[in-house]
Amino acid sequence: MAEAEGTHGRIILVAMDGSKHSKHAFEWFADYLYCPTDRVLLAYCAEPVHISTIMSGDPMMARQLLKQEEQKIKQIFDSIDTMAKSRNVKHHLLRLDGKPGHAIVKEAEKQGATLVVTGSHGTGIVRRTLIGSTSDFIIHHSHVPVLVCKHEDEHHKLK
Repeated sequence: MAEAEGTHGRIILVAMDGSKHSKHAFEWFADYLYCPTDRVLLAYCAEPVHISTIMSGDPMMARQLLKQEEQKIKQIFDSIDTMAKSRNVKHHLLRLDGKPGHAIVKEAEKQGATLVVTGSHGTGIVRRTLIGSTSDFIIHHSHVPVLVCKHEDEHHKLK
C-alpha cells in the first residue's frame, strides 16, 4: 500500500448513489480533502434487478426493464462524471454490483484505498434497525478509515 501511496498519493474511494447525500459527501471531500495527487475512485453500486420480477413477465418487458436500468445507471455515471470534472477532481468511475455496503468495503480493500467517503441518508433509528444502513455497514466492516458526511438537511433529525 505504501508503494501505491508514493506513486499516486492517497487512494480514496467515494461511494456515490446519485442522491443529494452522496453529492454532498463528494462536494465536501472535493472542497476540504482533495489533493491533485490523490487517486480518486468514484464508485456507484448498482443493486441487481430482482430476477423474479424479470422472469415473471414476458421477455420483451424484461428486456425493457433491463434497458431502463442501464439508462438510469448511465445517467448517474454521467452526472457523477460531470460533477467531478466541474470541481477539477481527477477521478476514475467504478461500477460495482451487489449489496452496496458489501461491494464498497470489498472494492476499497481490493483497490488498497486509504479512505472511504460516503454520505448518510439520515434514516431514522427504526428503519436503520430493521433494514440497516449502508454507511453503518461500511463503518463497521471497512479496514480503513471512513468519513461519513451528513447532509445539512439531516441535522434537525439529530436534535
